[in-house]
Amino acid sequence: MTQQPADAISSRYFSDRPVGLQGDKLWSDHPFSAQLRTIAERIVAPLCSETLEYPDHLSDSITFAVYGKWGMGKSSALQMLQELTGRIAQEHLLEQQIRFCTYAAPAYETLPQPARQTVALRILTSLAGTPQEAVSRFLAPALGAAQNRELVLPAGSPDAGTARIARELEGVAGALISLIDFDKIVAEELHRIQEYTLPDGTRKSGPAALVVLVDDLDRCRSTDFVMQVLNAMQQLSSVKNLFFVLAADEAKLRKCVEEQSERADGGDPDFALEKYIQHATWVPPIEDQDLKKFIESLMQKHDPADAVAGALVANANFLQRGLRERTPRSVKRCINTIWFDLAQAIHSGTSDEEKTKVIRERILEYTWPDFYRQYVLPAKDDEGYRYRTALALLEQACQEFTLGHNEDEALLRFRLKKILDQYGRDWQAITLEQVRYLALPPYQWSAGPDELGMQVSKERTTRTNASGEDIGTVDDLFHSIYFKSEAADNAGNRAEAVRYVNELYQLIMRNRAQFSAEHCPLVGNAAITVERAGNTELATKVYQLAVDLNPEHSNNLQNFVDFIINRKIAPLYPSAREYLAKLKTGKHATHRPERTTALEARLGALTGAELTETEETVADLVENFSTGPISREKYSAVMTFFDQIADFDAMRVVTKIFYSRAESASGRYTALRGLGDMLAASGIPEKRREAMDMYRYLLESSMYTGAEFNNELPDLQHNYATLLYGEDYDDEAGKLWFQAYSQKPHDNAIRRAYGLYLIRAGRADVAMMVSEGRTPIDGPVLQPRQKELPEQFAPEVTDRWWED
Repeated sequence: MTQQPADAISSRYFSDRPVGLQGDKLWSDHPFSAQLRTIAERIVAPLCSETLEYPDHLSDSITFAVYGKWGMGKSSALQMLQELTGRIAQEHLLEQQIRFCTYAAPAYETLPQPARQTVALRILTSLAGTPQEAVSRFLAPALGAAQNRELVLPAGSPDAGTARIARELEGVAGALISLIDFDKIVAEELHRIQEYTLPDGTRKSGPAALVVLVDDLDRCRSTDFVMQVLNAMQQLSSVKNLFFVLAADEAKLRKCVEEQSERADGGDPDFALEKYIQHATWVPPIEDQDLKKFIESLMQKHDPADAVAGALVANANFLQRGLRERTPRSVKRCINTIWFDLAQAIHSGTSDEEKTKVIRERILEYTWPDFYRQYVLPAKDDEGYRYRTALALLEQACQEFTLGHNEDEALLRFRLKKILDQYGRDWQAITLEQVRYLALPPYQWSAGPDELGMQVSKERTTRTNASGEDIGTVDDLFHSIYFKSEAADNAGNRAEAVRYVNELYQLIMRNRAQFSAEHCPLVGNAAITVERAGNTELATKVYQLAVDLNPEHSNNLQNFVDFIINRKIAPLYPSAREYLAKLKTGKHATHRPERTTALEARLGALTGAELTETEETVADLVENFSTGPISREKYSAVMTFFDQIADFDAMRVVTKIFYSRAESASGRYTALRGLGDMLAASGIPEKRREAMDMYRYLLESSMYTGAEFNNELPDLQHNYATLLYGEDYDDEAGKLWFQAYSQKPHDNAIRRAYGLYLIRAGRADVAMMVSEGRTPIDGPVLQPRQKELPEQFAPEVTDRWWED
């Protein structure tokens, strides 16, 4: 097919701006729409209670709330409510008596005027019609209240009409809100009998009603400003025919009220929130059937024969499983992101399965961008065999977990860790949502394991059967058997895994000349599989074969020694000592030397050496460290060893020694940073909080500033931000990540963390800039504050020796 021009493709982007009744594709026949209509009827009722049969006591003002998370359509709900109210008023010939006022809270947060004054400005303008009419109508009472003409009529050229009117109106509002009976002035204006001309020319008279739509209050950063707005609304709550409709995230609004209650009298926040909100409705979550219906409705605007729209509707399950937030906004943004690639694939004549794979991959990239960039993109390269194999095993583990009707998360985590250990893919923790997404067919990595092995095969000796038919190379067969052993092990079938490894071992022994050092890593992995299954005899043979294939593979040597020690295979102790001696020389000495030290100590204990207990080994190392020469290299090695055995008390002891004997601020920084990093990586909450105190001290202390520490600063800020974010100090984490990124924009770890933070803050545009390492960016983008920083993260009893 001929590729469509770029403008034809780009025209398919959906706007995520709020929609009204005509643009509603989600709630038209949903009970939520009926709830909005009920609110609209309630607003119109005071103007025609006899028609709608509402009791007289319902003429009082009410504050409504429309609650929902970011992107769920709260602003659209406000717009729809306004339209519904207008329609009902029109049905009763009351459309000229209903007035609306929109207060977009974030737009007023940064202004110098208090919220009460800006709310008053919007109300006065809406009641009068224009700012000029508002000045004219409310000037007299304002002058009486202010008793100071300059407050209302500031100096300035009479020719600057618009600007002068705006300043005058600010003065009017400022004066009026100082009145105790400001609410009476608003009430009098609403209940003043006015004459209206209907469309048919007939005259009608009556009072008015005003609806103030307060939007995005939960997006304001200042708790004080949020409370100012709520209090301004509450102070006008007695005005009949004045209605407030508030759209916000209930949890964030409640948090602001809780903070205010704690600062005030410690009252019940639930009761406090009810003081401001009399009636609430919740934007409904999008269920699977609702999401598919929403996608179908979006696609209806296109030609029914549009292949892209059809593919998206047919594969709505990927959006159902792949979107972290199911909101109209997130659906539109995701479709906007993937549309072009899908259109390109379709116009290139791909099959239905390939179209589905494009959608699957693009949504994976959209929702889990770090995972995609780190592991999927490298797998597409010619040299990405290990990535492809690891992804195939990952995908298979996800399938078995999700489709096997036995969602054993512990077993799943065990399998994922095994893949990580075997292939060195240091990916972040995979969530269950991502697991279930990767389990959706069609599978991209686990479909053709034999082909994966062929891509890196260097030995191309052809094998034939008795009939002379080509049945592939020895190397092809090696990779095929290896993959089957991995698959069996991942499925928990260890007996079958051992059978395949034994078959692998026999294949190599029969064709030894065709195998070399490049096969050592996979053979070593196969040995680990058999070791885990408890087959000591076969594991010994396979480990020894891996050493034979490459005697210089440091990690395999360490694994073999670890196996010998774990299984207490006494006849191999001499070989273990030989391997340890090699590991302490040449290039091997730089490969995890702390592990070599730990293995040597454990072997010494087994063979009757002087140090027979871990405690004694630790004591000896601490004693040696405290009495002998100290260097940064020695400190690093000892700390790494203690980290291997998770002895945090010993870490603190040697850190204090190194800190006290350091001759410069740089040495003391190394000590605190070293211990902080170990505690931060421990995964233990109380130790992570201790690390947070150390990081904050290093950042705030004047001792560790200047050119000497500038290179360390971004990494320290990144580590501290990571811990803060894990403890829900979201805004503080964002500030630190912004600072770290500004100084080190090309650091992958910082870019990944900050980019993910920005996406969660709803700024995918800035996240894209960060992913590309672009600078500068316009200041920090912060997620809302969840809680205030404490004076100290760790318990008060924690020894803060570094401050002495």
